[in-house]
Amino acid sequence: MTRAYLWITVAAVIGTYLLIVIGAIVRVTESGLGCPDWPTCHGQLIPPPDPAALIEYTHRLVGALVSGLILLVTLGAWLVPGMGRGVRVPATLVPLLLAIQIVLGGIVVRLELPAMGV
Repeated sequence: MTRAYLWITVAAVIGTYLLIVIGAIVRVTESGLGCPDWPTCHGQLIPPPDPAALIEYTHRLVGALVSGLILLVTLGAWLVPGMGRGVRVPATLVPLLLAIQIVLGGIVVRLELPAMGV
């Protein structure tokens, strides 16, 4: 395992934790519909200066960054020499789980599901 791969993996783990924390902030502040459209926010690339929109948009940006890091971890698991099944299998499953989570999140926003149902 190379140092670069290790650092990317650590960044992905820390980023995922931060994404969960920001997701909780979105939930408790009821900011989930702060940006009612996607990929823009109120039809703009930059969200309006509304707290709910800024919180939701931050969640989206961190999610995009973490998604990229996760894909790098998966790619590295297959390209870095010496990676065994113990690394490759989980690293390959993570993007699939991420895709499921993204779809579920999109359904929640599109259908404007109530918090208790989520």
